[in-house]
Amino acid sequence: MGEYVQQPTIKPRRSLLSKVLIGSAALVVACCGLSAIGALFAPRSATPTPTQSPASAVRVVDEAPHTSTPTMPPATAAPTATPAGYISKSMFGDKWPLSVEDGVVQCRYGSHVVFVAGGKVYAVNGIASGAMKAGKEDYVDIREIWVDDARPGHEGLKISITPVIDAGLKLC
Repeated sequence: MGEYVQQPTIKPRRSLLSKVLIGSAALVVACCGLSAIGALFAPRSATPTPTQSPASAVRVVDEAPHTSTPTMPPATAAPTATPAGYISKSMFGDKWPLSVEDGVVQCRYGSHVVFVAGGKVYAVNGIASGAMKAGKEDYVDIREIWVDDARPGHEGLKISITPVIDAGLKLC
């Protein structure tokens, strides 16, 4: 009599590429939200029709074979948000210390307060200026756009830049 030998169960293995894609997708979702993942898995020829949003034209890829291609639900358009640190002349009035109308103040490296406007990154506080002068950072000197104080008796002085520094330090 023959013996019955049970064959081991073979689990399907994911390829290295699929593991990398899944890991990348998880990272994109964690970083940028679910709607950003569509660009990773969209077929090159996918174009939305006039009645579809770009997100609804994206194919969802999964490992299991299936007969129909599921699609993501239409994404609602998010309103354009003001970036964190956005400041402008209209917010400060006469106390606006810069010659540009607006920009974004940022905190870099935990203590460098910088102002970004017109494609340039200006060193605002002493720590950022020190890094710029030492050649450690490629910042531009804020004095290029820092306005003189026009009040009588303040000749040679600048309008206080403290409100800009304070706005940047709130982000640190």
